Amino acid sequence: MLNDLFASVGPAYLRIGVLAIAALPVSILIATYHRIAKLSSLCERARADIDVQLCLRHDMIPGLVETVAGFAQYEGRMVESLRSASAAAMRAPTPQEREYAEGEVSLRLGAILTTIETCTELKDSQDLRLLGREIADIESKISETRRRFDSAVAEYNAMRSHFPGVLIARLFRANARALFNVGPQREAVERAPAVRF
Repeated sequence: MLNDLFASVGPAYLRIGVLAIAALPVSILIATYHRIAKLSSLCERARADIDVQLCLRHDMIPGLVETVAGFAQYEGRMVESLRSASAAAMRAPTPQEREYAEGEVSLRLGAILTTIETCTELKDSQDLRLLGREIADIESKISETRRRFDSAVAEYNAMRSHFPGVLIARLFRANARALFNVGPQREAVERAPAVRF
């Protein structure tokens, strides 16, 4: 009976059917590869967005340091700790060490912004108020880009850990990616400082 069915369908239709059935898994694997590649690219773009915001923040730190240092009673440890944390972040040799150092910069900036907020003498400085708002805005953007990066990494890692993504990931050595890690102070760093002058 099966032979009669194949005979009535004809050899051309049979070949097309076999090719279609064989092409389906190949198509799924190709689509999976492209999805993993797209997610990998999304992770890289999100990481680049973080780097842009961090560079903007580092560009503003010298102005903040100089402005705060202009008020004699606030020179010293707080300003110097921000300056050294920023320098350490800029020269960190690995991405993991840089992430941790950037967390330290965020904490130091938060401390200075809190000091500015509570000190009448510093609060009255128009330049300092403007600079404080700009830095708070950048800190907020950094938190948002970190969340976007972590979301992209989580989606990428999920795609490469499920079938058929796990096959493609092993075949093309698509390794798991790490979330943005600012160390044990992650919760404090993720809250952007609120500046109310």
